[in-house]
Amino acid sequence: MRKLQVTKVLSRVMAAVMVMAAVTGCGSRETAAVIEPEQVPLADGVDAAEDQTAVDDAVSEVPEVQYKVYEDPNEWKCQYDPGCIEVIGGGAQMAFSYTGECAGTNILMVTYTIDKDAEQAAKDYVSEWGEAATMTETRFPGTEDVKGYYVYLPAGDEGSGLYMVGFTRDYLEGALLFEFTGHKSGNEEMDIAVSDAFATIFDTLEFVEEATDPANEAAAEATTEAAAKLPAYEYPGPEYFYLVLYSYLDEELGQYFDRGDVSIPCPVILCEDDSDSSDIKVYGDFWFYNYNLNGDVLETLGGGSFPGCIHIKTTESGDYEVTSFEQVGDGSDFEPTAKKIFGEHYDAFMKAYSDSEATEATRAQIIANYVAANNLSITSYKDFGWDPVVLPEENIDSFYSTLD
Repeated sequence: MRKLQVTKVLSRVMAAVMVMAAVTGCGSRETAAVIEPEQVPLADGVDAAEDQTAVDDAVSEVPEVQYKVYEDPNEWKCQYDPGCIEVIGGGAQMAFSYTGECAGTNILMVTYTIDKDAEQAAKDYVSEWGEAATMTETRFPGTEDVKGYYVYLPAGDEGSGLYMVGFTRDYLEGALLFEFTGHKSGNEEMDIAVSDAFATIFDTLEFVEEATDPANEAAAEATTEAAAKLPAYEYPGPEYFYLVLYSYLDEELGQYFDRGDVSIPCPVILCEDDSDSSDIKVYGDFWFYNYNLNGDVLETLGGGSFPGCIHIKTTESGDYEVTSFEQVGDGSDFEPTAKKIFGEHYDAFMKAYSDSEATEATRAQIIANYVAANNLSITSYKDFGWDPVVLPEENIDSFYSTLD
């Protein structure tokens, strides 16, 4: 992964990245020849037999790591070391952040987009990262024959040691983008530790292959027919204020995802400030999900989190109107923008933002209320790779009572 780093013990993918960077560093910014990761040497000046011996020796000396599996709603998964990697978000955008000792930020952002294909996304990286960035066509990690694109921006001779790596591939109805931001410390042991942590993620990538089972065609047709009859989501409670809020979320956030059989907003509201009727502030983490119906289970198609503050005004007629949505930034912009937007509520926001159990409870209740309001036979919802979650009893009339 690091162009100037030479070591005997490197994962095959990360070594391939390092060699590809060297190959393309002085070449054209357009697509170069295809390079297969397994066809490149594992380290400069080291033959395969010697490298394998080094790997075997290293493995025997290193304590076994208890890896965890991350499974994304968009049907891909990988392993990671929870001892030095923190998982943030999920679905349309998530991140693996390095928490061990390192120089600067080391984070892998994974984004699913329907706005562009893989090649265009890679070209956009080249354009954004500048003249030193290079782009190469390659096989995408975790696949045998899927074409991908690799983009590399090496660290400069001076400065913070910042370098960028991008992998893109066409996926589902759009593209899947892996964007790594790293910093070289100059400390070989420290840099290798970072490299190895992210190499594990790339080396263990798996994608679910779609297949048609003739035995299930009848059931699938029945499910499709039922799904076609699912009513659109509409906030079912008695408070008109929240009807306006949910409608806004459906329109504003829904544009970023492919629609499924039903789309359901899930605002996790932290607090509200209605001291000024011309600028009512709703602080929270605003989630949005798309689902497909499979029998009596809503299966997550995709979704994402949009934390921030929504501004709503009371009109002269007594109606409500959303005027703006301040959203927390991504990556290195997350903390400063969150502090600016949430102000005195920042600590409470971070506590709620990290409480996935409470967020899921809110999500389940919103779905349960939708099911009850429309007299549906849906019993649970299910994220890819997880067991179904049974829906609780509805509480339509009292759902937001604690905020009144």
